Amino acid sequence: MILRFIFQWIIVLATVAVCAQQPLDWRDYVKDDYSKNRTSGPYLLRFNGEVDLFSSEFVQENILRKLDDKTLILKDYVLLNENIDQVQWYVANNLWKISENILKETFFQESKFLIHFLSFDIVEQVKSRVNVLSVNDDHLTMRVRCTRNELFQLADMHGIRFISRESQDPVEEARVLDLNLNPNAIPRARILAPDANGDHVTISVQERRFDPDDLDLIGRSFETGREFESQNNHATEMATIIAGAGNSFVTGAGVLPAATLTSSSFAEVLPMPDSYYTTHKIVIQNHSYGTTQEGFYGIQAQAFDRSMHQNPQLLHLLSTGNVGAEPSSDGPYEGVTGYANLTGNFKHAKNPVVVGAVDTLGRVLDYSSRGPAFDGRIKPELVAYSMFGSSNATALVSGIVGMLQDEYFRIWGDWAPSALVKALLIAGADDLDEPGPDHIRGYGNANAAKSMELLQEQYFFAGELSANDTVSYTITSEAPADLTVALVWLDAPANPGDAPALVNDLDLEVMTPAAEVLHPWVLETSADEESLGLSASRGVDRLNPVEVVSQHSVPAGEYVIKVKGSSIRTASQQFYVVYRLDPLNEFSWEYPVVGSHFPYNGETGTYFRWKSSLSESAGSLHVNVNNEGWQVLNDEVLLSREVYRWQPDLSQTGTAVARMLVGLDTFLADTFQVSRALPLTVGINCGDSVLVQWPQQPNIEAYAVQALQGAMMQTINFTPDTLVLLKKNLLTEGWVKVQPMVSGNAQPLPSAAIRYDNQGAGCIIQSFYQEVVADTGVYLNVRLGTTYGVEAMSLYDLRQSDSEPFFRIENPQQTTWRIQQEQPSEGHNRHRVTLHLANGQMLSEETMGGYYFSELPYVVFPNPVPQNDFVRVYTRAFDGEVVFELLDTQGNRVYRKQLLLSQVSIPLSGLRAGLYTYRLSAGTRTYSGKLLIE
Repeated sequence: MILRFIFQWIIVLATVAVCAQQPLDWRDYVKDDYSKNRTSGPYLLRFNGEVDLFSSEFVQENILRKLDDKTLILKDYVLLNENIDQVQWYVANNLWKISENILKETFFQESKFLIHFLSFDIVEQVKSRVNVLSVNDDHLTMRVRCTRNELFQLADMHGIRFISRESQDPVEEARVLDLNLNPNAIPRARILAPDANGDHVTISVQERRFDPDDLDLIGRSFETGREFESQNNHATEMATIIAGAGNSFVTGAGVLPAATLTSSSFAEVLPMPDSYYTTHKIVIQNHSYGTTQEGFYGIQAQAFDRSMHQNPQLLHLLSTGNVGAEPSSDGPYEGVTGYANLTGNFKHAKNPVVVGAVDTLGRVLDYSSRGPAFDGRIKPELVAYSMFGSSNATALVSGIVGMLQDEYFRIWGDWAPSALVKALLIAGADDLDEPGPDHIRGYGNANAAKSMELLQEQYFFAGELSANDTVSYTITSEAPADLTVALVWLDAPANPGDAPALVNDLDLEVMTPAAEVLHPWVLETSADEESLGLSASRGVDRLNPVEVVSQHSVPAGEYVIKVKGSSIRTASQQFYVVYRLDPLNEFSWEYPVVGSHFPYNGETGTYFRWKSSLSESAGSLHVNVNNEGWQVLNDEVLLSREVYRWQPDLSQTGTAVARMLVGLDTFLADTFQVSRALPLTVGINCGDSVLVQWPQQPNIEAYAVQALQGAMMQTINFTPDTLVLLKKNLLTEGWVKVQPMVSGNAQPLPSAAIRYDNQGAGCIIQSFYQEVVADTGVYLNVRLGTTYGVEAMSLYDLRQSDSEPFFRIENPQQTTWRIQQEQPSEGHNRHRVTLHLANGQMLSEETMGGYYFSELPYVVFPNPVPQNDFVRVYTRAFDGEVVFELLDTQGNRVYRKQLLLSQVSIPLSGLRAGLYTYRLSAGTRTYSGKLLIE
């Protein structure tokens, strides 16, 4: 028996050695021919020709792994009504339990592996053999450290289902927060759904913890005990993009300012257990992180598919990664540059939405990782704006999903199925460049407004079908239009290692009024750059749980949408169809909307955005600020570009409107504001009061002063003035902000929120100091926090008079003063500033230490000087070396120091009390005098 076991393992190890040297073949998984050795399973079933074994219920129930479209690993032998020449049976070895990335490697030292097991009984057995690092009870996984030989022995255990190498070292995938909602039409979506602010939505951010006390997140999060142990800025930034309240400034205003947030750990790169989502009513989870390139369908990918399949209202959103220019380093596309470089096994899941990044014009960014998935599926599904990382883009789309879910909840009183939300996103996306999807930008650039419109107009169908069933829907286009139809379903999780990963295959087709059949877009999947870069063509899709049909300029009439269950391995399959008819010869503005700003953040040039299906190619873009007349920005704007960048002059401020002239037609945009951030300072922080001030802005009717109350900034005061004195009991959280107000719905940009206690402000006199300028005089520098309530300011030279000022000004209008005293006292100077307030009080502050010399070459003080104190020696400019010496009464030198500065403090520690002679040598000159140490 022992010899037989050793012999079997010699065969297996020899097979593995061969696998490591060349691509794997189905024969590598064969232990013996079934006709020669009818032992118990598992079995390898190989079929040829056009045989569809997946339609067999017996095959479906017994599949352990799909090696490819013609090779299955089955746990039991089943009788098939198929031609014996088309079906071949073999006894399988246990290599099918091991991922290909392990089989292709040669290693001898211990490594880490991820194991999916079937029951907890196996855990203790594994612990008795290898080092078990962790066990996840929710997903039946364990992470182990073992050698190669130990790993293959584990594969022989009946309770082990799959072993793979999948990274659990996640890293965040953004470098800088760049929050801009305009490129993805979020401001327009808010006009369509003004109440969809997230107050019916809870979103989980899976990574490190975000800061729950951040000004834009405060008061809207809760803990579940599933959080990562530490916080970091990246998590806070992702949470801000998704749901920032905008308390700090407009750059802190996310997509869902009223949403509830929670955090979950990404330490294991797995979803949370089902109970986590159901208990806390979480329907969105954002994953803005990655690991390494892992080109196969593994345990993590299956877990994410299962999570959504078990929780059909839950949508996971994953970032593509930031290695888009690098070669694919694992899987079938290994070595292909610029494609198939998704950062993480879990990103090869079928049901989540994977998001890449584009710039503000929808152009491809080199860093954003690309598809396809390992089996040729389209990845990413969508792209969104971010110049600095796919993390930011993913958070932006998570926010859009929250808007759709919130609006759906308001209409139907429940959350939408995630497959419907995914279909709304894909059908609403802006197709970029060539028609159809591609492996870089997926199905297009997310357009929140269009997806919201499709939801509100209820341009969707829900259905369910079984194998070979067909369901038809009829839609009517009243006029020529651009047609888009998207079919999405939540596919059942595949087995780890399956290739391809699709379980249930539905097919979409659209029949036109002329009886022409439109098939969905498909992409070339061959493993070379040229093929992967080809434009989409029409065909039958056997890979994706998403199918899209689109056609430019279809005629009016009835269209029949057909969905067929071509290969369904489960009892039935639910699906959702979203359709879109965009009328031709129309023009509409996307930005600005009512309340928009130019610049959008007060600084950066901002784009006008529109959608045009007009036959004309160009238009004339004008803007009118403060009703002062139309200014031509560009007389020949290409309408097909659908954007135009404008940077207003600093002198331009006020209410504005834009128009596009096309032929004889005029298209007016909504009213917006040209403004910059309001500078805000604290003038006084004294006792129980705070004085906040700002410069006067043109055309402003009033200013709303706001303070943080709960989770939001609330107005506590209105004033037409440019300052306000507030009681501190109104500012319990310390934050204050000012919003300029004008008539109408479009308001200028506010100030940034500031903490009044961090601004360095004091009680009116902020600073007062002397500045001695040789041969010129003493300058007195005064900085006031405010001139509010100050009737006069006086300056005194206290060595000359403490009652008669040498300078006085009534009703000072500026807060910063530099006043020269041309004839100050020789030597040490003391000065005082006094403010005379309107309430009769006086505030004073003194300054001293300035030494002025107009005639004396030096000064030594104080004299007498306390023992163990310092004597100060101030000198004018001398030629040559300056040396200070002290001599006792017998003429002995007790101290000597070269003076390198004009003002020096000399320690007297160690010198006895008594009378000394000081001597100051400067070049050819020598000065002396008496110094008494007391």
